[in-house]
Amino acid sequence: MKRNRLTLLAVLTLGSLVAFSTLSRAEDAPAKPDAKHGPREGGPGRGDMMKKMAEELNLTDDQKEKLKPIMQEQGEKMKALRDDTSATREDKMAKMKEIRDAGATKIKAILTPEQTTKFEAMQKENQERMKKKQNDTK
Repeated sequence: MKRNRLTLLAVLTLGSLVAFSTLSRAEDAPAKPDAKHGPREGGPGRGDMMKKMAEELNLTDDQKEKLKPIMQEQGEKMKALRDDTSATREDKMAKMKEIRDAGATKIKAILTPEQTTKFEAMQKENQERMKKKQNDTK
């Protein structure tokens, strides 16, 4: 049971990272399929995440600009962690959660209370979707 929770947490962390890491690039370049992993199922494409957040949270231009470096930093940290072959899977999952939680804290500091509530609902929805997807593959 504990291992299932850790696996779910890692998957959710990775999903959040992928979603948020492209926020900074979404406005600069057209979305491209992820060459390493191919297109993702069950959600918006990498380039659509910033657009989805901007629409659902009704972000201002100032908020979008403030989110870009947060998302870029989080994406770089997650990529470095994924590329680290010396860490165990459990260690990577724990670190991914730390990175995701730190990013979410920074993001929430930029959002209004109403936007924060919507952002948390989006995170919960992503977690539930990933959990369902994980259960479907078993």
